[in-house]
Amino acid sequence: MADFFDTWISMVFFIVIALVILTLTLAITKSTRKKWIMLSSIILTASFSISSLFLLEFLIKDEVSGLIDENSLVIEMPSGIDEGLLLHSLKNNKYVTTHKTHPLEKSVVRILTNSRELKLQVAQDSKYPYLYWVYYPKYRYSRLNEIGKVRVQKYE
Repeated sequence: MADFFDTWISMVFFIVIALVILTLTLAITKSTRKKWIMLSSIILTASFSISSLFLLEFLIKDEVSGLIDENSLVIEMPSGIDEGLLLHSLKNNKYVTTHKTHPLEKSVVRILTNSRELKLQVAQDSKYPYLYWVYYPKYRYSRLNEIGKVRVQKYE
C-alpha cells in the first residue's frame, strides 16, 4: 500500500504539468475538434485527480489502522493522552468531526508495532481539550496527511 502512495505523490507533479500544457495548447489551438479533444482530456484528468485524492484520504487511514494491532505499544506521547483510547481509536478508525476549531501545537507520538515503528503527530483541539488531531507525517505532500480527530481522554 505504501508503494502506491509514494508513486501517487510523484505522479501528482506530472499531472499538474500535463494539465497546464493542455490548457495552454487549448488556448492557441484554432481547430474546434482539437479543442474539444483537449478540453475532454483536461476534464478527465482533473476529475480523476480530484477523485483519487478523496480515495487516498481513506487509504491513508486504512494504512495506519492496518499497522496497529493488539500488540502495539506506545513508546512516546504527550502527557494527558490515554494510550488505550488512542490505540483503539486509530485501530478501529473511530474519528470524530468538529466545526470551527483548529489544532494547537503538534507533538510526536511513536507507536511500536510488529512490523515497524509508526510515527504520528497529534495536536490538541482548540475547543475540545479531550480531542486530538492526528497526522501521518509520511505523506506531507498536502494537507491530506491529517488522518482525523480522535478522543484520547475521558470527558472532563
